Amino acid sequence: MEEQTIKTKKPSLFGMIFQPGEQFERLREKPVIWLPLILLSILGTVIAVLTALNVDYSTLPGPAMSAEELELTKMFGIIFGGLGGLFGTSIGFVVVAAILLGIAKIAKSPVSFKQMFSLIIFTGFITTIGGDPYIM
Repeated sequence: MEEQTIKTKKPSLFGMIFQPGEQFERLREKPVIWLPLILLSILGTVIAVLTALNVDYSTLPGPAMSAEELELTKMFGIIFGGLGGLFGTSIGFVVVAAILLGIAKIAKSPVSFKQMFSLIIFTGFITTIGGDPYIM
């Protein structure tokens, strides 16, 4: 008797919007990490830079700053906002996945870190696109 192997499709980020149940099943069978993580890190960086661009730095508490100091402060805000968005997104996903994996292990769930990390990335996509529309 021939053994049939069913080839499962990879989960899709945009599929999380229209078919989340199907994507969760795909994540369980075939977790994907790198491409979605890179895309969300880029998206997090863009959002962080846009947020830093929209900050009114003249209203910061402390002594009044000259125009040059305000420009320097804005430049540092944009640079560090971008770096925070780039690396903070990835680090945040790893921390949340580790915490939820610990909870799953306490509940004696057979989930792996790769499955949990992939789940956090894909659900993070939903929260990212559903974020504050006033940033832009």
